[in-house]
Amino acid sequence: HGLRGAHADADLAFVADLARRLGVPFVFTRVDAAARDGRSPEARARALRYEALERLRSTGGYAHVATAHQLDDQAETVLLRAVRGTGIGGLAAVRPSLDGGRVLRPLLALRRADLRRYLARRGLAFREDASNADLSIPRNRLRAEVLPALESIHAGASVRLAALAQLAAQADEALLGELDQRLEDLAESGDGGIWFEARALADLDVGQRRRALLALAERAGLGGLITRAHVERIDAFLLRAAPGRVLSLPRG
Repeated sequence: HGLRGAHADADLAFVADLARRLGVPFVFTRVDAAARDGRSPEARARALRYEALERLRSTGGYAHVATAHQLDDQAETVLLRAVRGTGIGGLAAVRPSLDGGRVLRPLLALRRADLRRYLARRGLAFREDASNADLSIPRNRLRAEVLPALESIHAGASVRLAALAQLAAQADEALLGELDQRLEDLAESGDGGIWFEARALADLDVGQRRRALLALAERAGLGGLITRAHVERIDAFLLRAAPGRVLSLPRG
């Protein structure tokens, strides 16, 4: 990602050597996540990473990309999105699969500690991302301070947060299923942006309307930047539908 210098080079060398010893084909690619574009470094790195993985998948002729997200990642993401402001779709957090199965998360039901115990039993080494020690990064602070506190209050807090994400995903999929056929009628791309049919949106109930707006924002590439507050502002803006008014959103 171009963010960690020598630490990243050492991680790269570790993985390349492990792949060689296991007889696993290995490729890597570099992206520039240091170049600012209005997103946080973490969000920028994530977007660039998935774009690079998709290029590798498609050019290599592979069916899937499998990532190593696990249950503790899920619990962290649920809490981060909840405190930032989100809806049911956001609480679904890390999905078991994306893009019709092109991205899979096969370890999502496993705890981080279980995976480390497995590696210890097998006598396998692993690398710790050096940036995980930086508590100025919200996820790191939540991992180091908040979730341990929640576990001390209620043992199994992380497991229950992950279960909440699963319930939210089921509810969100049901709502999106109801909206799927209508999304095409609610908005269309053209002339430098997205054009909304304000009257058609107004006919939806507030929950459906705001979920539709989030889905349309995601299609426009704003999924990682739009919070619940943004969706509420867009909703109010479109319902007024006043000529000459302007609403500012992330990335211009």
